[in-house]
Amino acid sequence: MIYSDMKNKVVSVATVVVILIAVIFAVKLGRIKLFNSSKEDPLNGINESKTNEQYTYEAYSIDKMILLNPGDEGDYYREFKTFKSHYKYRYIEYSISKAKPEGIDIDFYKEEEQKDASGSFIDDTYYVTVKYLVINMRDSEEESYFSPQNFMLGVYDDNGFVGKCEPRGHVIENTTAVKGSISLKKDEEAVITTCYCVKEDILQNNNIAVQACAMGESKAVKMPYFLIETDGVIE
Repeated sequence: MIYSDMKNKVVSVATVVVILIAVIFAVKLGRIKLFNSSKEDPLNGINESKTNEQYTYEAYSIDKMILLNPGDEGDYYREFKTFKSHYKYRYIEYSISKAKPEGIDIDFYKEEEQKDASGSFIDDTYYVTVKYLVINMRDSEEESYFSPQNFMLGVYDDNGFVGKCEPRGHVIENTTAVKGSISLKKDEEAVITTCYCVKEDILQNNNIAVQACAMGESKAVKMPYFLIETDGVIE
């Protein structure tokens, strides 16, 4: 009798172990989700494969937008648990052209984008560049890592801003192309030009802007937007 009870217990334990192993493998294969968060990854639309179709990003409230025209200045300020981020921008200029901008290496093109031997677009795509000065205004003497890759180009109206296009390339004036983040010491400044490849149907919205988001997105942060006037430029 005792032997039979022990045997039954061993069988029960073995069964539980087998079930646990099956669950673990199912989770790893993605067949079972232990957690289901309703919060979406705000950057899940970024085209890592470099073969993207059109991506759309969530809207930002209009009251969080500091609208800058060329020549205007604005501040980006964000407080984290361990440090404060503070940058001052001066919006210098923008350009819209079929011709490839000089001095900027384009990281990638979409398969459907058509260009000639010089790199000029021969389809309904345009090169859009924005040039701006950024100054690290943090109180700390530690270096700050500034990421122009976060600067989305998009459209806005009374309801806010919606990102449409990610940057395709950057260059720091009188230096080299930007890959990833750049390091800025306290009070150090840099003049950066960022390039986008934008379809005509987006530019026809007229209310075009680039979101000067230095440290990853947050809808609670008020930040500058570089306005781009397309009226009279796009046929």
